[in-house]
Parts: sequence; C-alpha cells; structure tokens
Amino acid sequence: MVNLAINAAVAGHSVGIISGEQSALQVGQRSLSRESTVAAENMRNGRFEEHDWPALTGAVSRLVALKASIYDRSAPTLDEIGRVARRWKHDNGLEILFVDYLQRIRHPGADSRIDEVSEVSRGLKTLARDLDIPVVALAQVKAEVDKRTGDKRPNLGDIANSDEATREADQIGFLY
Repeated sequence: MVNLAINAAVAGHSVGIISGEQSALQVGQRSLSRESTVAAENMRNGRFEEHDWPALTGAVSRLVALKASIYDRSAPTLDEIGRVARRWKHDNGLEILFVDYLQRIRHPGADSRIDEVSEVSRGLKTLARDLDIPVVALAQVKAEVDKRTGDKRPNLGDIANSDEATREADQIGFLY
C-alpha cells in the first residue's frame, strides 16, 4: 500500500494515508527505504555505507516535496477518518485515500464486529462518493486460507468479518 501511495504522489497526485496498522514513523521509513534503495534493515540498525548518504538525502528531498499526508492512529474511528479526509480535501486537494486496514477501523455503537466492519465499509464508500475520490482500503483475510489444502488463493468469502465489504467495493484485488 505504501508503494501504491508513494507512486501516486510521485505521479503528482495528492494522497492521504490512514494508517491503523503501522506508525507514521514506519510508513516514513518504508518510503525512505523505497525511494533511496537503502535497505530498511540497514536504516533500522544504523548500518550505512558511504554511498548510502547521498541516496538518503536525495530521497528525503524528493519525499518532502510530495503531496502526501499520513494519519497515524492505532484504531481510528470512521468519524475521525471522515474528518481527516475532508480536511485533507479542503487543505491539500486530496485525490486518493489509502486506508490500512478495514478491520482496524472502529465504529462505536455497532452491535457486533461484523456489523462494525459493515458500517465502516458503507462509510468509506460514502466518503469516496462525497469527496469524489477513490478510497483504497486494505482488508484482512481469514486465517483459514493458509490451512487449506491445494489452492490457497483467497476469494471474496475470505475477507474477515464482512460480506458487506464485498458488496460495497467497486473493485477487489487479492495478493497471492
């Protein structure tokens, strides 16, 4: 997802990342590693070669110039996401929103986890329509996928806690 977001920003689009899974620091480190081609492990451990420094400083300059915003909260609510996205749309001309990930978003008042994820799916679809932007939301698949014998490719029924996500989505893609 970080690669998709950075690629969109490099192409000149204003992007927003709602990160319930990774901290802004982790997203930044991944972006810096990707853009500089310095291994993330070397960055975490502080093991740099002489040739890494120009690559890192160049990458920082390029990343700072991008129109990209990150909202870092471990379990954001749907209302928070809506407020943040609307502010980004107003302030930065937000063109695409990335959400990591669907099942980390909370919607207080839901009767069950399935209802909560369903409300979040509908809420993100409404937000996309209201702001006239694509919302790309990652979703967790059920652990049973790995326990299958034979073909372990995920399918629509494998999205955890929500049939509603499959109904609300315009497109669904799986990584395998």
